[in-house]
Amino acid sequence: MRKRRLIAAGAAAATLLTTMACGVENKPGGRVAPTNPNVTHQPLPAGAVPEGVSAIAYLGQRLLPLLQAEAPSENLAFSPTSIFLALAMAGDGARGQTTEAFEKALGLDRETAHALATELITDWAETQAADQWSGVTMSVADAAWLAPQLELLPTYSSGLKDDYGAEVATVDFADPGTLALINEWIADKTNQLIPEMLAELDPGLVLMLVNAMYLKAPWLETFSEEATDNQPFTLSSGEVIEVPTMHGIVSKGQYFNAADGSQGAVLPYANKRFALLAVMPAEGVEQINWADGLRLNEWLDQAGPSPALTVSLPKWETGDGTINLIPSLEALGLGPAFAPDADFGGMVRNADGLHISEVKHAAVVKTNETGTEAAAATMVGLEMSAPGGDPATVSFDRPFVYAIMDLDTGVPLFMGVVANPVVCVASR
Repeated sequence: MRKRRLIAAGAAAATLLTTMACGVENKPGGRVAPTNPNVTHQPLPAGAVPEGVSAIAYLGQRLLPLLQAEAPSENLAFSPTSIFLALAMAGDGARGQTTEAFEKALGLDRETAHALATELITDWAETQAADQWSGVTMSVADAAWLAPQLELLPTYSSGLKDDYGAEVATVDFADPGTLALINEWIADKTNQLIPEMLAELDPGLVLMLVNAMYLKAPWLETFSEEATDNQPFTLSSGEVIEVPTMHGIVSKGQYFNAADGSQGAVLPYANKRFALLAVMPAEGVEQINWADGLRLNEWLDQAGPSPALTVSLPKWETGDGTINLIPSLEALGLGPAFAPDADFGGMVRNADGLHISEVKHAAVVKTNETGTEAAAATMVGLEMSAPGGDPATVSFDRPFVYAIMDLDTGVPLFMGVVANPVVCVASR
């Protein structure tokens, strides 16, 4: 495995965050993930990202078990990168104890998180502009919409525009046309994969920060459609179903079999920088033990070439929808940013009562014989209130986790769980 370039003093970042689950209630603008009253979100210990570990991978690995706990037997897809970028924009305006909350949740101090976010955005944009993606399309867009009564500090406003490339505009959140405007922007930036993220707008909002990402990545070695057939897939309940499964010998792929019995494969996309990391826990183990080390980077380090890696991989697709990220972010220590006494004095002159009231996320991931197409969007809303060397074979015939990785930086663009590969598309 090529050595990953480390960004911002050993912490390479930005994971595209999106969470989706089949079987939840359909509502205009997408599906809202259910709240499980039996799930208790406990704050995690504070601490910086361990040395040499991608900050966004670290965020993704802490978020995944929290999000999966909401619906353990359902599919899950999220973009740690999109979430990180949206929170980094908001964190730039935090001060005092609110800054400490962002640093705890993101695992980096404000300056390092800002530098990491902007470096990733610049790196991906320059590489895309130079046509060095070999057919891979990768785009990141940011925007800020603010109410007429809110005046951003010049330093914060210029940072959004110059460092994040964000579009900044004044809108009336009580105007129904604003909802259509924002949804259309998200749809455009995600190539219509997320056509209607928001069902409604809170008229009390004074600021909305949005990140949107889009990826279309053909495989370096495509799977033959003629080889795809129905194969058994064992759900976590023990039920066996038949699912469309792709088959192929991947000469450029990598394989690993970890000490805990989990096994997986790294399947490169056409630009050789992005790859799908798919990992299946040991037989009889329902879920990866994410507390046991920072697994994404460990798996990449353990993966090695195989003379003939034979892969059987289900096709899967998750539909568009929305999820409330606040409970999971509170568990990561960001709670003070949601309180009426939050300090966002780096955003506006009079920040009394300014706090985050909403954090919503949506994502789509489609994987088939030709490659992967994926998109994600994260919205942060603020309002004012009163104060191995041998040939290997791996068949993904049980639930598995996956991440679409930037191998140069160790950044996971998308992460998720395939609990049931049968196509699941939300109603439009």
